[in-house]
Amino acid sequence: MIDLFEKLDKFMIYSGLNDNRITLEAGLSNGIIGKARKRGALSQDNISKILETYTDLNANWLFTGQGKMLNSMGTEIMKKPFSESNAVFINDDTIDDDEIEIVTNSNGNTFFLLPNGRIKLEVVKVPFSSYVSYLDVYQDDIKLGDDFEKITFTVDYVGRGYYVGFKTVGDSMNGGDIDDTPDGAEVLAREIGSHLWNNGFDKTRYGMILITNTGIYHKDIVNYCKETGMLELASRNPKFQTLEFPISEVKQIFNVVKRTF
Repeated sequence: MIDLFEKLDKFMIYSGLNDNRITLEAGLSNGIIGKARKRGALSQDNISKILETYTDLNANWLFTGQGKMLNSMGTEIMKKPFSESNAVFINDDTIDDDEIEIVTNSNGNTFFLLPNGRIKLEVVKVPFSSYVSYLDVYQDDIKLGDDFEKITFTVDYVGRGYYVGFKTVGDSMNGGDIDDTPDGAEVLAREIGSHLWNNGFDKTRYGMILITNTGIYHKDIVNYCKETGMLELASRNPKFQTLEFPISEVKQIFNVVKRTF
């Protein structure tokens, strides 16, 4: 049985799309693709709108798995705004979906190995403002995948860690330096297992993401006192003061490994 959503996901990874972008560009109802994934079916009308918008997508391949993913490497995909972080374009009209190798690491992250040698990592994207929703489902991979949209990042290798994407809020980590992060950035982060927290925290290039009972924070951990159980969290923007936070209130800690603006 052909899984239409599996095929659609491969096309999205190839062309740097996500559910929200397809929804906007194809004129679909807000959230319709996510709802369709849950019920396992997408209406013929919505499929037709997608095919009319992305004319390079081969309808026969989408429905049957036969033939190539693309009709041709024409203009439709190439007209999309190019971003190194979220798009891969391959100038080869003989591309076959079988040439895209899918690898899942032991933590459930999916990597797409493209025929041009690039590697795309697909993760859920968690807005800082959605921390309550995230806390409700973060220990359930299925619900996490259902409740949050996906985002892809170009990476250098298939990592063994657990990765999540976040959308930042505020300029506390934007002090103007090249490694600082502005408001609204999308970041890829790798979890630091809680069994490693007692070893302390090294300085990192882009800072850390802390998931807590009261919010999601992007900070530098500059000190951890085991005796008091307090973390010292610093911002890179001098307008923000250093603060102390109890590690007992922290659910997860991630090291930011990549950012896109």
